[in-house]
Amino acid sequence: MSGATATISRDVGRILEALGGVVLASILITLVWGEFYAVPAMVVAGVVPLGIGIALRRRFSDAAPPGKLHGMMVAATGWLAVGVFGSLPFILIAWTIAIDPAGLGAPNLTGRAASTVAAFQNPLNALFESMSGFTGTGLTMTDNEAALPRTLQWWRTIIEWVGGVGVIVLTTAILARPGSGSLTLYESEARSEKIHPSIVSTVRTIWWIFILFTFASILGLWLAGMPIWGAINHAMTGLATGGFSITDNSIATYDSALIDFALIPVMTLGSIAFPIHYLMLSGDLDNVYTDLQTRWLFGFFGLGSALLTGIVYLRGTYESLFTAVRYGLFQFVSAMSCTGFQTAVSATNVALGRWPMGAQLTVAFGMVLGGAAGSTAGGIKLIRLGTLLKGIRFRIVDVFYPEDGGSSAPD
Repeated sequence: MSGATATISRDVGRILEALGGVVLASILITLVWGEFYAVPAMVVAGVVPLGIGIALRRRFSDAAPPGKLHGMMVAATGWLAVGVFGSLPFILIAWTIAIDPAGLGAPNLTGRAASTVAAFQNPLNALFESMSGFTGTGLTMTDNEAALPRTLQWWRTIIEWVGGVGVIVLTTAILARPGSGSLTLYESEARSEKIHPSIVSTVRTIWWIFILFTFASILGLWLAGMPIWGAINHAMTGLATGGFSITDNSIATYDSALIDFALIPVMTLGSIAFPIHYLMLSGDLDNVYTDLQTRWLFGFFGLGSALLTGIVYLRGTYESLFTAVRYGLFQFVSAMSCTGFQTAVSATNVALGRWPMGAQLTVAFGMVLGGAAGSTAGGIKLIRLGTLLKGIRFRIVDVFYPEDGGSSAPD
């Protein structure tokens, strides 16, 4: 076997080890909620990637550290692998409920609940759900999220939470050693920001920040009136800016202005780069202000929310200014952070599909733009927009510089 193949196999094996550990740790949720019939499925779903990962890592333990080409191939292969093996809990639990092997006490689902779970008997549907979760896309094959077993609700949440930071970042934090090619793997996920000189220390700090904000978000949503199970799941998917929900109407299910406003800072935190979070927690607020992405993030949040609020209020979509602010602010922050939560549905007020065209385009623009690079948010990213605009400005201004005066890039 070639050296490149050995290196890639070893590092993909490490990723599968981390995935297997996440699956097996999730069995705790299965036990807490008394869904004992799902335990064998989760054990198999965890042992398979864990066993393959350990075998690959041990077989190619002497492989060379990854180069840039290796890193890109590890990232591509690793993300495909976690999507494939991450589908196993969906498939195995769905089939366990369908056939109830050995009398495990699986629930007898009927109607919409039965069809919702049965969809995951199709491996393609399960793969779609898994890949959507890990990539933070938020599209779903689930017809009624509330009908899912708590184990599957949790699995949808945890894969978005892990995927928000990145499976390679998780692998590096848990399994990597200094000098083992961790920087190359880290950069393979299109990341370059560093908090500490050591990349292993950087990713571990990122995870500690993420865990801290997760607990703070759960507490905030619970105090705002969201039931604890909903607070746990929505805090995790909100901070990861993935948007999976445990209810059919997303956040609109709760129909609470307080919960809406409590989720806005959660989604905002997910849109800010982790090095900026570190500066904030360290009390270095001066450098926070000088960061272009952070300034632009709050600027776009403010302008976009104001524009959206103005459109839906002036066009008569909502009669009161407070209601327009409530729905306009939430929808734009959810869109630009690429979270995808929504509160504008017919069951509670005016569905987004019945908003004016200008309002819908504003929401779409926020989704395309996205948050800061180095955050959990998707989209183009603000640093790329800023670089593009500054480059255009420099090219235009340079045309008008006197030839003998030279030219220089703007600040």
